[in-house]
Amino acid sequence: MNIYDSKAKRLESTLKPCPFCGNDQVDLWPGKNGHVSPFCCCCGATFAEGGIADGLTDDKGFFYDPKKAVEYWNKRKFVKVP
Repeated sequence: MNIYDSKAKRLESTLKPCPFCGNDQVDLWPGKNGHVSPFCCCCGATFAEGGIADGLTDDKGFFYDPKKAVEYWNKRKFVKVP
């Protein structure tokens, strides 16, 4: 998948703001083989290099399915930093 195609841009537009800093500049960061990971352009929060142990990501934490990447990002709880 070309991360800049129109389908990917539509998916990016559904990403919620970053749960850590609140910034709404969140993109789908391209990995190898069309895999993606949400990435906050402000604070750098991402799933990449972390991974999720349920078979949805490769060994670097990039999601096989961009829709699942958006779904998981949007389910994260906002963490208010004092």
